[in-house]
Amino acid sequence: MNWQRYLIFGLIPLWAGLAVAADALSGPVGQALPDFSLITLVGEEVTAQQLQGKLLLLCFASTEFPVCRDALRELAIVSRRTRGKEVVIVWVALVSGNIQELSRTVLTEKIDFLVLTGDERYLHHYTRRLGNMRILPTIFLIDRNGVIRERWQGFRRADLLFTTLKQYL
Repeated sequence: MNWQRYLIFGLIPLWAGLAVAADALSGPVGQALPDFSLITLVGEEVTAQQLQGKLLLLCFASTEFPVCRDALRELAIVSRRTRGKEVVIVWVALVSGNIQELSRTVLTEKIDFLVLTGDERYLHHYTRRLGNMRILPTIFLIDRNGVIRERWQGFRRADLLFTTLKQYL
């Protein structure tokens, strides 16, 4: 009888841990995108509300990591394939450098989509609201109503992103 009690009480923390892990993986999928206020490379403010009504791919990445630079190149492919459609691709640059360095990256990587950044503390707080991103890049697909439909952590090829996007176009 004692072994059953130990088994049951031993499994409770395991189940709780699995539930926390599942929540961390799915994050806020199915919930509204929390509002944000970030700036472009030329200092213009952009909010989540301004982007509502369009299909949104929101990528959090840092140029410090090669996998993030690869992901940005894939997003550029998606950007070219969705030109003229109601799709907005946004890179939220999680950088410790300055705007000039970020602008050089945009030019060298031929990024032709919206690039936003902000204060490091604000970005840290905002990313925590989106489920404590532990893997970069992290990409969110937000529908026209502002609801998060997908969350991908790590590198994602352009063809896979585009296939999922087509379901919402």
